[in-house]
Amino acid sequence: MNIGYISPTNPFVDKKRWSGTNYSTREALELAGHTVEWIKYDNTNLFLKIYNRIIYKLIYGNGTPNGRLLLV
Repeated sequence: MNIGYISPTNPFVDKKRWSGTNYSTREALELAGHTVEWIKYDNTNLFLKIYNRIIYKLIYGNGTPNGRLLLV
């Protein structure tokens, strides 16, 4: 299965961001036999930050909208 990994940091090389969660998740998906492709997003725009936080809270409740998986 092809999996698009949406993340602001590169999960293939950045082992230290978010305590290595992005890197470890990507690694586990590949070890399970999936093909992972990094999809970079940049949320430096203040409007998008606020919009994403509000939409995420409405849909998912608590948590953080910083890392998501997209199954393709």
